[in-house]
Amino acid sequence: MLAHAHYRPRILIALIVFAGLNIIGILFSQAIGQSLAPLLTSLIELFSTHYHPLSLQVVPTQHEWQFALQAETRAWRTLGQHNLPPGLPISSATLVQHCLQPLIVLGSVCMLLPWRQRRWHSALGLLGAGALIVALDVPLVLLGAMEDVVLAQVVPGQERTSVQVMWMQFMNGGGRLFLPLLAVALIAWLQLADTSPPSSKRHAT
Repeated sequence: MLAHAHYRPRILIALIVFAGLNIIGILFSQAIGQSLAPLLTSLIELFSTHYHPLSLQVVPTQHEWQFALQAETRAWRTLGQHNLPPGLPISSATLVQHCLQPLIVLGSVCMLLPWRQRRWHSALGLLGAGALIVALDVPLVLLGAMEDVVLAQVVPGQERTSVQVMWMQFMNGGGRLFLPLLAVALIAWLQLADTSPPSSKRHAT
């Protein structure tokens, strides 16, 4: 009973943080997306081998904002019996809110952690995990979407074996929830290991 009562305030705080971060994400999607666009463009350029990004803009949809990537093929590329020349235009898009989902989950679930010792270590770990997940999310999802379109049109069926396309499908199919939960679980495990009594550590050795 005491353990359950101990966790109730944390659960309530986590729910409040989750709602608050969602509201912030909805209200400030355009500003957040525009501030991230230059960094995401650099990451797309870094990760891409077949496409050269021309522009990454934050544009409105019906009720949300999305990243719209305009790119072109980088060099000659052979796919099956087809040769794709450089300079072919191609585009893809993903919602800005998708980029914020892992950060919202991280910020909410971390409220359930028992913050005892070395709190700044855990905070840095969460910030690093959030930055890494965003870096692996939007740039690779946009590139995967373009690769999916190219392969489906030029060599149908080959998109099923593309690593970029599979990563895009993983992120869209639950990866944005799984990765932050995994990060929180790892940080919680490291935190418990650091705060365990010295006697238990000596006993374990």
